Amino acid sequence: MLVATTSTMLIASGIAGKKLVENVVSDLYSLARKEAGFQLKKWKAANHTDTISKRIRQLRLVKTILQSEKEIDLTSFYHPSRIRMGDKRSIVHQLADLNADCSVVIEGTVGQGKSIFLRYLASVEFCMTRRIPVFIELRRYRAGQLLVDMALHELKSLGFEMTQDVF
Repeated sequence: MLVATTSTMLIASGIAGKKLVENVVSDLYSLARKEAGFQLKKWKAANHTDTISKRIRQLRLVKTILQSEKEIDLTSFYHPSRIRMGDKRSIVHQLADLNADCSVVIEGTVGQGKSIFLRYLASVEFCMTRRIPVFIELRRYRAGQLLVDMALHELKSLGFEMTQDVF
């Protein structure tokens, strides 16, 4: 329960500010250079901290049935989701709670909160693990398009110039 309270407070307090973004970008650059063995030019993302911060905030801003005219922060109404994996049901406060080292399919009918759940997890992932989430809405997928290309496009919009190999 402490994780949910902490992550909600971090998100609600706006910790996804410029300094945190700068630190995350610096960490990612160092890790990519070390792990991938590539000599990368300094990612332009260091100059796009405002863009990254805004994107993280956009993940949290949604329109609801009660507020169809105005976007509200999902942390003001979000309640942690219960997920059933096999015979086990558990509450998911962050991505690590899924305990899955593989792909996960989230099923549900229209309006059950699948997108809100994923938006929440993406924003928590940024605040708690210092990773930049790549949030792609599959409703924007077009026939013949590769998901990796959609991910690279999202990263490019944040200022990360990279190839599939680096990704």
